[in-house]
Amino acid sequence: AVSANTTDNAVVDSLAAVDSLSGRKRLPTLREQMRSIEQQQELILSDIGEIQLVKNNRAKRMSITLKPFHGVRVTVPFLVSFQLAEEFVKSKEKWIKRHLEKLKTKEQSIKGEYSQAQIEVLRKQAKEYLPKRTAELAKRHHFFYHKITIRNSKTRWGSCSSKKNLNFSLYLIQLPDYLIDYIILHELCHTKQMNHSKKFWDLMTQICPQAKKYNKEMKQYHPGYYL
Repeated sequence: AVSANTTDNAVVDSLAAVDSLSGRKRLPTLREQMRSIEQQQELILSDIGEIQLVKNNRAKRMSITLKPFHGVRVTVPFLVSFQLAEEFVKSKEKWIKRHLEKLKTKEQSIKGEYSQAQIEVLRKQAKEYLPKRTAELAKRHHFFYHKITIRNSKTRWGSCSSKKNLNFSLYLIQLPDYLIDYIILHELCHTKQMNHSKKFWDLMTQICPQAKKYNKEMKQYHPGYYL
């Protein structure tokens, strides 16, 4: 993995609070800072594709990881801004592209890819079914989201932005119905908990009691390759 040291103290200034007793401003505790920071963001570069930027309270420096069927993931310390992380990724673009080619070769040796004609059929089916099913589940479990986008994503089944926009891979339509529902519910839960904390899993388990079981089952599937 590639790593670099960075610091970003802007969050401290932006989170200054007023002491309710003295009326004086106080700096937030580290716990308050961590809760206020968005924990995950998606970056898309034309020559690379989707890159996941993920906050980690244990990380001391930024690092880039590439894994088969999981694409590019960048670990970002909590007090480092996503803007700085994006600059870091762009500075390592040549390194990422070089290793991404090796990764794709390894993936192709494991499973066959869909043809363009097959992709278009799946896209049509996904656009017809996923938005409708998402609306049904959101209404049933009292979630709110802004819009849904169907993508030809080969690294993630779905994602949720900080603006509550949902993205789904068109290959999701190939999964069994109960796993499609699991992924949709997973992303809907992110509209309330933008992380994978205990609060997220408590919420997920509340509306989908077998969530942990389905999460493990999902590891045998990979978007963009024959199931």
